[in-house]
Amino acid sequence: MSGNKISTLPMEKLFLIPEDYKFLLDGVVYGQQPSMKNRNRVIWQDGNPVVIHSAEVYEYKKQFKEQAVNKPEWKIGVGSREKQLAIYIAIYYESYRSDPSIDLILDLLQDNGTINNDRWVRQKFYWAGISKTAPRLHFRLYELPLGWEMPNFLLRPTERKANDK
Repeated sequence: MSGNKISTLPMEKLFLIPEDYKFLLDGVVYGQQPSMKNRNRVIWQDGNPVVIHSAEVYEYKKQFKEQAVNKPEWKIGVGSREKQLAIYIAIYYESYRSDPSIDLILDLLQDNGTINNDRWVRQKFYWAGISKTAPRLHFRLYELPLGWEMPNFLLRPTERKANDK
């Protein structure tokens, strides 16, 4: 599928990305991301319950790794307490039956060595659309400016700065 040129909306048309965010990486992964809702199973191993993913999740992880292996530029190992991250995601599903799972995407980026630890992704934004013929995931990773603060409009009125009430 990677040989096909698939049109997509530019991230700038989907999201308002602050100018002071440092661009790190832009990537595309082809394939249908499975819904994570009600997909885990509990099995017993050595007398203890263990939660495992569905076969569809394991298949998607395999597809992701196969595509990421050919992209050494993705192994950038970013993210720390001092260099926190933001991720913008545009995900295309085959139908409206799937629910986006940002946590699965972050886990895969961590397993791939793109991010050091998904705890350093402090801002997560996504948009979901439909593409029956080419389900895929576009992501863009940014480093947040040092000392960034949550925008005032997201804070409770009692937490807002005095001059911005």
